[in-house]
Amino acid sequence: MTKMTQIMDKYKQNVPEYLYIQIMNASKAIYDKLDDEDDMDAIAEEAAGDPVKMRYEVMARMSLIEKAKKEMNDFKPVKRITAGFKEQAIKSYCKHIGVRIPVYTWECLQYYGYARDIPVSEKDVYRFYKHHHNEKLKLYERMYTIEKNTLNNMLL
Repeated sequence: MTKMTQIMDKYKQNVPEYLYIQIMNASKAIYDKLDDEDDMDAIAEEAAGDPVKMRYEVMARMSLIEKAKKEMNDFKPVKRITAGFKEQAIKSYCKHIGVRIPVYTWECLQYYGYARDIPVSEKDVYRFYKHHHNEKLKLYERMYTIEKNTLNNMLL
């Protein structure tokens, strides 16, 4: 995760700020989860002197990133804007602006008066969210590939 964070820091000027923040937040969430499961630094330090332990630690790390990949649906991009996706987009918007509505629909967003601040149509909101969601997945996939290659090289 540290390596992925360093890569994002290096290329942050090429990524829109909101996307950079989302990626860094996701990286932090994954890192926190890894940190909760084990003290990775202590394990790595202990394993550094023992090649067999190191191999097992690398294999465990590979397993964790494979699990993260599966949880992100193998980085499969969204093709259709479904009712569930619309709800996800509205929920994301509400979280971004710091409001809560009881039902995450465009109609509810309008009723509570939050849709009037959006300078685009409902259809455009979903289209933009789909685009950004898919771009985020592409970046996660690149980060996954880099981490996976690094771990594979360590096993060689």
